[in-house]
Amino acid sequence: MHRYTPAVRERVNLLVAVLVGLVVAAAGVLLLGQGDTRYTAEARLVVLPAPADPAYEAVYYDTLSQGQVVLTMTEVMRGTVTDALGTTVTVRAITDTSVIAVSAEGDDPATVEQAVAARLTAGLETVKSLQLPFASTVLTDGAGTAEEVAASKLSSYAVALGAGAFVGAVLWWLLTATRKRRT
Repeated sequence: MHRYTPAVRERVNLLVAVLVGLVVAAAGVLLLGQGDTRYTAEARLVVLPAPADPAYEAVYYDTLSQGQVVLTMTEVMRGTVTDALGTTVTVRAITDTSVIAVSAEGDDPATVEQAVAARLTAGLETVKSLQLPFASTVLTDGAGTAEEVAASKLSSYAVALGAGAFVGAVLWWLLTATRKRRT
């Protein structure tokens, strides 16, 4: 029986640990890189003073410029975060404007467009029922706006490489501890 020197065993242990770590990292990259495709769609509307008495028009623009009306309408339109279609819907006021954006994210382009249209319609009906001296005009209704979301692969690769390094380090430690126990 051939006996290896402790230095050779240490190198073999390290080589085995590195190879196993690389295999785990490569498998992780392959598995995490095959994620589901996500889509997003968006509609936009603008809030302006409704046709009213011209004497009050300046007051309406002043109120609108302070942003509270747009923020209030955004909250009224927000509703639930996840809708019945399984998409995540977001309603937000675009900073320093009178524009409200309604967007949805999901697995199917047609579904996200449908979710945006449904939230836009429901939100506009609710806002209209409040009888505010402001009107919401739809700039884009979300139809044809579905786009694939480009997810960053960097975080997936970092997780896979970290898992590979962890498995390699644990394996090296186990091999080294086992060798020391035998001697």
